Amino acid sequence: MTEASNSSNNRRQFTRVHVQLDVSIKPSEQATINGLARDLSLKGVYIPCQTRLPEDTNVNITLSWHHDDSLSLDLEGVIARVDEEGMAVEFAQIPLEVFEILRNLIRYNAVDSARIDEEFSQNLGIKPDST
Repeated sequence: MTEASNSSNNRRQFTRVHVQLDVSIKPSEQATINGLARDLSLKGVYIPCQTRLPEDTNVNITLSWHHDDSLSLDLEGVIARVDEEGMAVEFAQIPLEVFEILRNLIRYNAVDSARIDEEFSQNLGIKPDST
């Protein structure tokens, strides 16, 4: 798992890392969508998948490690972007205990863990400071 590139014309505010985590996306009153997460950041996750949901759909999302269902992260999110390969989910609500695990997961997979620490401290977690 390596860090995704961030070119100068990339508008992303958070470092993305390549991961391979199982993911389940559950919109309210619809069937669960299962897939394999590809990119993970402090802000959200990208999931290549055949079934896509409309942007702005609220979802519950579970990220889990392949060979161990006991290791999983449960989050709330919203579909932020949909393209021909899949969809991006922006995290909305992150419990504190999940926040720490997510932070460590990103740090572990990042080429520059100091940069991840800086992003956390500057933005107090997930949402960038809009001022």
